[in-house]
Amino acid sequence: MLIRPMIPVGTHPIEQGQYILPTLQINRLMDKLVQVITDGAPGLMVYGRPRLGKTKATTFAVEYLPELLNMPIPVFIADSKSYKVPSAEKFYRDMLTDFKFKF
Repeated sequence: MLIRPMIPVGTHPIEQGQYILPTLQINRLMDKLVQVITDGAPGLMVYGRPRLGKTKATTFAVEYLPELLNMPIPVFIADSKSYKVPSAEKFYRDMLTDFKFKF
């Protein structure tokens, strides 16, 4: 007979929202990230329409990639901003600001 563990109310990760279930799309992103890292590519951009799960997928990857590859992985995350007149200069300036690069 299995004995259920006694978990105090409000402490389980599901109750606290501290979990991410790897969906098919998250697994595809993880496969692509592993390929990018093992191929030695300089980086990867994750983009798509709003509410598709990009942030959750990235959060999952940041947490589990080091464990999957058995090595620390430096990760930099930047949000893309909207401009009436976008430019490469604005894009890179925003990215470097998000990375706290001193310039």
